[in-house]
Amino acid sequence: MSERPAPTFHRAVVTGGAGFVGSHVCEALLRAGTAVVCVDDLSSGAAANVAHLVGDPGFGLVRADITQGPVPLGERAPRDVDLVLHLASPASPVDYLERPIETLDVGSVGTRHALELAQSCGARFVLASTSEVYGDPETHPQREDYWGHVNPVGPRSVYDEAKRFSEALTTAFRGDRGVDTGIVRIFNTYGPRMRGNDGRMVPTFVRQALAGEPLTVAGDGSQTRSVCYVDDLVEGILAFAASGHTGPMNLGNPEELSVAEVARDVLAATGSTAGTRHVDLPQDDPVRRRPDVSLAREVLGWRARTPWREGLARTVEWFREHDDTDAAAPAGPHGRRVSVIGCGYLGAVHAASLARLGHDVVGIDVDEARVATLSAGRAPFYEPELVELLDEGRRAGRLRFSSDTADVQGCDVHFVCVGTPQRAGSGEADLRHLDEAVECLLPHLRAGDLVVGKSTVPVGTAPRVADRVRAHGADLVWNPEFLREGHAVADTLRPDRLVYGVGTGDAGRAAAARLDAVYAPLVGSGVPRVVTDLATAELAKVAANAFLATKISFVNAMAEVCETSGGDAVALAGTMAYDPRIGGQYLGVGLGFGGGCLPKDIRAFLARARELGIGPAVEFLEHVDAINDRACTRAVALVRRACGGTLAGARVTVLGAAFKPESDDVRSSPALELAERLAEGGARVVVTDPQAVAHAQEHHPALGFQVDVDEALRAADVVVLATAWEEYVRLDPHRAGELVRHRRLVDTRNAVDPGPWRAAGWSVDALGRPTGQISGVGPGSTGASSLAPPPAL
Repeated sequence: MSERPAPTFHRAVVTGGAGFVGSHVCEALLRAGTAVVCVDDLSSGAAANVAHLVGDPGFGLVRADITQGPVPLGERAPRDVDLVLHLASPASPVDYLERPIETLDVGSVGTRHALELAQSCGARFVLASTSEVYGDPETHPQREDYWGHVNPVGPRSVYDEAKRFSEALTTAFRGDRGVDTGIVRIFNTYGPRMRGNDGRMVPTFVRQALAGEPLTVAGDGSQTRSVCYVDDLVEGILAFAASGHTGPMNLGNPEELSVAEVARDVLAATGSTAGTRHVDLPQDDPVRRRPDVSLAREVLGWRARTPWREGLARTVEWFREHDDTDAAAPAGPHGRRVSVIGCGYLGAVHAASLARLGHDVVGIDVDEARVATLSAGRAPFYEPELVELLDEGRRAGRLRFSSDTADVQGCDVHFVCVGTPQRAGSGEADLRHLDEAVECLLPHLRAGDLVVGKSTVPVGTAPRVADRVRAHGADLVWNPEFLREGHAVADTLRPDRLVYGVGTGDAGRAAAARLDAVYAPLVGSGVPRVVTDLATAELAKVAANAFLATKISFVNAMAEVCETSGGDAVALAGTMAYDPRIGGQYLGVGLGFGGGCLPKDIRAFLARARELGIGPAVEFLEHVDAINDRACTRAVALVRRACGGTLAGARVTVLGAAFKPESDDVRSSPALELAERLAEGGARVVVTDPQAVAHAQEHHPALGFQVDVDEALRAADVVVLATAWEEYVRLDPHRAGELVRHRRLVDTRNAVDPGPWRAAGWSVDALGRPTGQISGVGPGSTGASSLAPPPAL
């Protein structure tokens, strides 16, 4: 690192602080005496990059997605912040091509949230922009006053245009709101802590060379890059931050190297004799890249001082020490052959996601119709992003489906993802499908194979399965899933934790290491990983679901109290959400929980506890279940009151059939339970849903259904919002009012802002809130109830 001292601020917030550049920025700030709040969602950064800083009293790591709300500071006081460095963004081709929408969100919404933080704190704001705003430049070298030559609809545009927009937004905040902003444009940078699988030139070449692979040179290698060692760049960023300059200012090394020269030097630095191989140039790949850094020299007295080969040697040494060829390389050509047994909701998502990670995957299911659907690239259920993932895997030749278990031959890792439904009457988990799947798999296991259980099972199941697979020379890891319907792809590819339940001793450690190899891109990106015993891993999923169900039922129990005492349950939940020990997730007042997990899992958990003779320890779950059921009873009463005291003959439109938005799952759906009870009370019920009508009709044939929401609303006496789909929350009350017979809305999810509805002549009632006191609910509201977050079921 340069000996030049870094400028000092009191406290800095660094978004994207666990990334390659961000982690070095955090380190330099701490060394200069600046306290640091590192904010990162770890989607492309890694906790390992800042692990050595965690013990510093001036450092705080906050895991958060800054596109989802104001930038959080953990326990740090916002008044002390005098610098906001906005580095958050997927910056490598691998990241922004796989997550184009998220990249645009970070550049727009995320940048605005970071700017608003700087505005509220009166802090200096620095945007880390990129040389990619120049596109494939028509002038050389590139000066800051060059406007660029960017293809706005090309594959790279999501990154290029996100940064261009963030520059415009930063400039607007300076001019319109007086925020002290500055913009730096970063040119190609390299150094320790780069990910070997991020697709950029230097780490890709180093990883390939250390693995003994030929270096993949795009085109003829004559295109140029100007590469700057990370320490020099960080010095420039912090000097710019202290200067008060508005920018934009180029920061980079003006020494220009061809891609072929870089490849030659990497081979020499690593001692590799693998040579190079040429591949096609990516679309819109810049032909020349070199910064004009006259402004940085003049204003900051800054220049890149680390010679290329010296910086390269340090980088190669870091890659050797951190074994990045194993930990962070894409599975790609080193991917494993993997099977997924059971291709329902969990299995289909998991199989497609494993193919995305680079593995050769075969999905096995006994349902031939489901296999045919998946083989055609269609999803047998609605889940955002899944169809695209299935198509990608099929086109890459890494994903196929079969109904013949013999097709697992050649696979050495087998994921068991079958369902464990609830037994009628007892509430126990039905393990028949799990046992059948294991039995079918056993004849095909070979010594050294790994079986990975992902199904939700009663504690004590995994040891029994482990005995069976170990008798065939294989080993077992229990790796529970933590998927949220509507977010399952993201939860698989960007999980908040990985849990491994393993056996004892060396065998357990070896099994965990083998699963690490499957999840290498996730483990390498810093996803927290818990290795524990089999029983704890089995309990991890059911304990989490039991806690979430309890939280939902608790707030709905408070809603009952509020309805009787005259309190406002949504405002009450909002006050609780401010307590960091409680938080706002799963505090949505409303119709309660449903779906294929929470109701089933808490009943199975209770049944298993009773089998173990410890039923009283979790007896409260029976009350949790009962409170959830009472939410529906209270909703029926609310609709009956809106109908004038009787449901007989009333035409009631129920908006929503799925148990939650962004899903077509109708299992234990509170919306359909409410619709059934209304129909039993004499109402003429019409149910509509954007995705779930077909499934709902199959299981509830006595109800009326309508796909078109306008037709569903026509001549309604009462409209009931039962599933908070965005299109229902944002219905135009004037247009809806023209379709219904009576303008009466019952909001069972506390999701809409009643102000516009009342202004349009509607009566509005909601669970947990006294009639006449629901103001400020929903997006954009300013009333007390806006404190409470929406439910996240």
